[in-house]
This record gives sequence, structure tokens and C-alpha cells, in this order.
Amino acid sequence: MSRIAHGIALSLLAGPLFAAAVDPGPELLRQARQWQELGRPLEAQQAIERLLRLSPGPSPLNAEGLTLQALGELQLKQDKLAAQTLAKLRALYPGHPGIDRVEQMRRVLGAGRGKLLRAHELFAIGKVEEAYAAFNEVYQGRPPDGALALEYWQVTARMPGGWERARAELQAIVNRSPSNHEARLALANLYLLHPPAPRAVLDELKALSGFDDSRGAALAQWRRALLQVDQGWPRADYLDYLERAPDDATVRAKMDDVEANRQRQRALLADPAYR
Repeated sequence: MSRIAHGIALSLLAGPLFAAAVDPGPELLRQARQWQELGRPLEAQQAIERLLRLSPGPSPLNAEGLTLQALGELQLKQDKLAAQTLAKLRALYPGHPGIDRVEQMRRVLGAGRGKLLRAHELFAIGKVEEAYAAFNEVYQGRPPDGALALEYWQVTARMPGGWERARAELQAIVNRSPSNHEARLALANLYLLHPPAPRAVLDELKALSGFDDSRGAALAQWRRALLQVDQGWPRADYLDYLERAPDDATVRAKMDDVEANRQRQRALLADPAYR
């Protein structure tokens, strides 16, 4: 056998061995986080169970797996199981940051539930500074995980100096979980606070309007973006929106008004006397 043929044969034999050596733990961890952020704790727990079977002994993966397991049990309202998992996490990994995350969620979903509801109400009626203070009292200065994080960063973005931090945090959530449409909507919404929105945001809202679970909110934000800009968007953007919301008379009138203004401007520029 030639050296080349021998090398090919070795590579073919080695391929499956190298593939088998790849650790699936990090991917299972990523899946579990994504399911939890999507509000689907049952699917998250299935990934975590597989992860803990693969990493039963002391390791960073095992510690994070136990953290996510306790958080998932709290999502499923399995408080006793969550307490047992937290106790195990404390015993095996004293000082691990996951302990604080689980304790925070236990507090928020337990004794702090009333304060959390009050913070929601304050934000809903536009009392942003009071809402921000109320959320921080509940979370005790540590930003929350999961679905609670989306509202917290919406509030933070409206505080002086808070927009960029909120954008970075929401972008990180979207990067971890691109299928989390709620997080993508939250990120797009930040840009509507400072119009005009970037072109990429309009494209993102157009894409999100194609999913059943985000269509309504995406159309509402898309509409807002189109109406925010006095000088208007290209006519094609209005037509794309109206294809999905043909009965929106306000957006149609905005499109016609923008086009009429542009025609008047073109007529002026074509007038030698005006030039």
C-alpha cells in the first residue's frame, strides 16, 4: 500500500473515533439554557438530565447543570425538588455563582412575588424610575435570568445611561438563542426608543412577522417604526407591511403623504425658476 493510500485509510478509521470523542455536554447545556429562555422547562429538564448522566462527577458542567435543574424545577413549581437540588449544589460547589441565581429565583417567585407584580404595574403605567427601583429591590441588584430578564432590560434601557447596557445584554440573549422570538422583539423594541430605527431592525421585524408566536407584536413594532419617521421610508417598506396588514388606513395614509411630498420635491427641483 502506498503512503498516500495508507494515510487515507488511517484518516477514515480515525474519523469516527475523533467524532466519538467530542464532548456533547456543552451542546446539551446550550440546549437547556435555550429551552428555559423560551419558557419551555420540560424540554430543558430533558436536556439537563442527559447532561447530568454524562457529567455525574464534580465539574463545571455538572455545577451548571445542577443550577439549571433547580431553576427549571422552580419554573415547574416543583419547590421541594428545587430545594433538594439547591442543597446538592451548595454541598458539592460551595460559593458557586449558580447558588445566588437559584436563591434569587426562589425569592422572586416566593416572598417577592407581590413586589414583582408591583414593579410590572409601575412599568406598565409609565413610571419608569419607580419601576426600575422596584425591580432592583426585588432582584437585589443582580439582573435576573430567563424571561424576567427581557422586561428588566426594557426598563433599564429607559434609564439615563442604560440603553447601551440593555442592548448588549439583550443581544447576548439573542445570540445564545436565535429562536427566542420574544427576545428578538425586545431587542428590536430598544431601537424604536431612538428613531429612526436602523434598516436591519425593519428587516428583523418583517422576518418576525412570519412566525405565529411573534406576528402580532412584530407587526405592531413594524407599524410604529414606519410611523415614527417624518421623512418616510422607501415605498416598498410600506407596501411590505400593508401586504400583511391591508386594512391599516393610518400606514396607507402615511405612505401616500410621503409619496406626495416627494413628488412635490421632485417638481420643485425640476423647476428652473426654483433652481
